[in-house]
Amino acid sequence: MYSRKINANIGNFDISASFNFEIVASDYYTATTQPALLPTAKPVFSIRDGQIGINKIPENGALDVSGDVYVSGAKAYNDSYHPSADSASYASSAGDAAALGGLRMLKGTSNGIAATTTAYGSLYYSGNINISFGTTLPWTPIVTTAFNTNGFGFCVVKSVSTTGFTIQISNAVSSSGVNWGLYYIAVY
Repeated sequence: MYSRKINANIGNFDISASFNFEIVASDYYTATTQPALLPTAKPVFSIRDGQIGINKIPENGALDVSGDVYVSGAKAYNDSYHPSADSASYASSAGDAAALGGLRMLKGTSNGIAATTTAYGSLYYSGNINISFGTTLPWTPIVTTAFNTNGFGFCVVKSVSTTGFTIQISNAVSSSGVNWGLYYIAVY
């Protein structure tokens, strides 16, 4: 039996495409064919004009990473934090994530009836109302709200955490309770 190793450059190939080859070894009596695949390149580190790619060829932004990102041993980013960004509609009270200029936002609604107490004559205040995101975000977001009620009133966001936020409602109509509805966007 005779063996021979051949090392030959057979051309330049586009790194963003894969190629199927057939390697044929033959002699006077027989031929053997072996399929071979040249897969799409997956570089560990790639630099292009103003872009860096890690575990991929950069396509978006200055830094394009494929995989989880850790900072000082702690996971800083993972796609499990960010549900599908395709939805453009407001979601249920559990929220729905979407992309906005490189940031993420969680959109949702909540409503209810809140008991009120009198303060300053005819202005009534609710107790603290806790709104849950329905998930834990990777960091504390900025929350903005749109609010409606059964009279003249307003909503104040008192505190925000990675799991939800707390509001207080004021109303100039009802001392026994206030019907309220809230649309929120949490940007993180």
